[in-house]
Amino acid sequence: MEDIKELRESLKNLDKQRSLIEDEIETLIEVLGQPGVDGAPGVGLSGPLVDDEGFPRADVNLYQVRQQRSRVHCLQTDHKMIMQQIESLMTKLFQSQQVLQEPLNKSSSAASTKEQSSPPSSNLVETTAQNWSSLKPFARIEGVLDGSPAHEGDLRA
Repeated sequence: MEDIKELRESLKNLDKQRSLIEDEIETLIEVLGQPGVDGAPGVGLSGPLVDDEGFPRADVNLYQVRQQRSRVHCLQTDHKMIMQQIESLMTKLFQSQQVLQEPLNKSSSAASTKEQSSPPSSNLVETTAQNWSSLKPFARIEGVLDGSPAHEGDLRA
């Protein structure tokens, strides 16, 4: 149980880092996209830093643009690494939750076996009960809002 809490905390921390990185990338891209002096288009992430004659653009601070582009590329790399870490932690979290739910599934399957031992009223009911007992849950419903389609369909948490 402690492992799950630790995994969730780690995921929350990584999600905060991911969010900060995404915000910084957006800010840098906005700055790079701002129009230059005299209404010249912004340089962006891949726009030319020289004019048509091959001279450095006078309306752009080349040093600043190169630093910002470099920072964006570094942040994109960091973002990929964090996303990979999040993916691996989520896999571990779901695996540990499945391990905890296996005893619950065994007890519920034992209860369904008792229900199946009573004679069914028709072959259709027997076939349906066997099909349902072989299915494994893929989601946990923690709440259903009043008026939602799930509530109207009589789904209860």
